[in-house]
Amino acid sequence: LLLCRVGLGVSEGFLIPVNSHIVAGWVPPEERARAVSAVIAGCNCGTIAAFLFAPTIMVTMGWPACFYIFGSVGFLWFAAWQVYAEDAPLDDKGAAAREEGVWAQLRGQGKMAGRMLSSKCVWAITVCHWCSGVGAYIGLAWFPTYFSTVWGVPRAQLGLTVLPCKYS
Repeated sequence: LLLCRVGLGVSEGFLIPVNSHIVAGWVPPEERARAVSAVIAGCNCGTIAAFLFAPTIMVTMGWPACFYIFGSVGFLWFAAWQVYAEDAPLDDKGAAAREEGVWAQLRGQGKMAGRMLSSKCVWAITVCHWCSGVGAYIGLAWFPTYFSTVWGVPRAQLGLTVLPCKYS
């Protein structure tokens, strides 16, 4: 179980950098901060939704149903992504001809990794984000057990216990 958890954590570790790379290729520089914020907020909304729905699913259909339902949603999302998504804006047949100049400007703007990796500010933000994530996910993992065991909160209502973790 521990190896599975480590594997999941390592594979999810690429999520934010890959999303940022996708945003850098598709969104003009002046709109990137807003786009990355929307992507990260979407990740948090997905976590909150999963924790809100999981107790009800477990109580009504059993705990394996959570894996089947959430896994099925993931596979459907993957299938839609494979059908509709393109690697670059110029590959997208729906991109308007008037936008091609904007997309051409974006090519070559992703070469600042060296400056970012040597920036003390970037490392400070990275460490703070890591610490925040560890605290939040410890809370996400243990709050439901704590509230159920110590306070006797029914399983169907445990989803609400994640809200303090995600909004702290």
